Amino acid sequence: MYRYIKYYVALLLVITSLSANAQDRKPEIKVANEHFDRYQYDLAAPIYEKLARKKSVKTVTLEKLAYSYKEMDNYDKASQWYQAVTQRNDATANSFLLYGDVLKNQGNYIKAKEVYAQYKQKDTKDITARIMGCDSAVMWLKRPTSNTVTNLSKINTSASEWGATVYKDKSIIFTSDSLRNSLFGKEINKRKYGWTGRSYIKLYQFSSESSGTPTITQFSKELNDFKYHVGPIAFTSDYNTGYFTVTNPDKISHTKDPNYNFYGARKLEIYSSDLKNGTWQQPIAFPYNNPSSYSVGHAAISKDGNTLYFSSDMTGGIGKTDLWYSEKNKDGSWSPPKNCGPTINTPEDEEFPTLGDNNILYFSSDGLPGMGGLDIFSTTGQKDQWTKPINLKSPVNSSTDDFYLIMTDTSKGYLTSNRKGGHGNDDIYTCNIVPVIVTPPVVPVVVVKEEEIVDVTETYIIYYDFDKFNIRRDAAAVLDKLAEFLKKHPNDNIKISSYTDSRGKSAYNMNLSQKRARSAVTYLNKKGISKKRISAKGYGETHLKNKCKKGVKCTEAEHQLNRRTEVLIISL
Repeated sequence: MYRYIKYYVALLLVITSLSANAQDRKPEIKVANEHFDRYQYDLAAPIYEKLARKKSVKTVTLEKLAYSYKEMDNYDKASQWYQAVTQRNDATANSFLLYGDVLKNQGNYIKAKEVYAQYKQKDTKDITARIMGCDSAVMWLKRPTSNTVTNLSKINTSASEWGATVYKDKSIIFTSDSLRNSLFGKEINKRKYGWTGRSYIKLYQFSSESSGTPTITQFSKELNDFKYHVGPIAFTSDYNTGYFTVTNPDKISHTKDPNYNFYGARKLEIYSSDLKNGTWQQPIAFPYNNPSSYSVGHAAISKDGNTLYFSSDMTGGIGKTDLWYSEKNKDGSWSPPKNCGPTINTPEDEEFPTLGDNNILYFSSDGLPGMGGLDIFSTTGQKDQWTKPINLKSPVNSSTDDFYLIMTDTSKGYLTSNRKGGHGNDDIYTCNIVPVIVTPPVVPVVVVKEEEIVDVTETYIIYYDFDKFNIRRDAAAVLDKLAEFLKKHPNDNIKISSYTDSRGKSAYNMNLSQKRARSAVTYLNKKGISKKRISAKGYGETHLKNKCKKGVKCTEAEHQLNRRTEVLIISL
């Protein structure tokens, strides 16, 4: 995945004052380091690789070479050079961590765990999520979900296409760095983006096949008029307002930071534009943009248009980039951003939020246990109250970067991935997703024998009506799938834990939860699952999933999240 979507990076070489002849007179290592410091990895890597062939090459040079290839998503080259780096006595601990990440990106989970173990001997940073992801990925690949993912070949090129969303005429709006010169006038910035060696991303429109021969056009000259990156874009439910991400380094003062170089720092900003009489109006900056200090980008707008979600590395967050939200006031202004909270945000990166039906938030993270790179997760709730994120597993996720999942209805959507087998770096894929009922383990139990995982935990969840313990139709569908799974895996056992919401007396709730546990056992037994394979217990109103304790005013939907039975699968 091209790193123009990262928030802590910088735009490369806005104005170059160094002539080619002047560079030729400099030592090669100095030229390579200058490119590297400007994030021009596409230019730095070939020089570092030439220097790497010399016997006297320093370890730091090899580390920068490996890192350059990693940032360009050339995992094969990055792996090759990180392997060389980590064989040196003076290799930094971080090189072992990044080598493990690259191996994970390649799907080499066993080797990745070995390298992570080496890293743990050198540094105290908690990398539990990385290791858990390796274990989970092996099992998820063995047991993929019934979801399907298909390359959208009519859009994708050898460059990068991503961030697809559906427009009001059923066309697809997406971003791409494969500059289609015929769609732009002479005013377009035709400079290359030094990070990737490609053009800057712009917004394009792909006509739906139902309207005739599919065509790709420039989406909006008014929005694409920004000199550098433009996109992705999110629309309000009436499609009359769009919130889109841009980079605009020319506006940043070079005097605010004494260490600031003239090449220009790159930070993301959100702009909005209204559609009037068929024309997009002059874009308006989100009031909390602050490109001199932090990034704000990748907007998602609630259906009522009153809550804006986005990713940012602003101060006060939990990790490198977090998900935040801002609420629209009665006068149309936006409230100061608030963090979406520790349930979904981690010490690493959370990015690319999108909103689906039933208050489902989709986002990507490399801080939660995943298959490699960014994985796509779903969670339910709003603002700073969310359920535990669910990894969408294989085939939605892969060992590489998977991001920007947007659902067009309850089961169909689009996602972006740079997985193997695509046309270019990032490709857009269509996907069919069955409503998610499986969550990753809370505390995985993993036993490794001859490098094969033989014990993993997973969770199924069903819900109940208020003060009831009968199995609803939606819960029956979940238990039916569970029963089929257990029949296919006769060595698996399950543990049932049932809960209530906080309303009512505690003793009554404990008894009600026991009835819910027994009803689930009875249902599965009737489906042919032996009671010997099931342990079950009710826990009353303990372990609430949200803020809805006694005396706290909550909606019925919030209480519903607590009236549940969780089924833990233990694969032996």
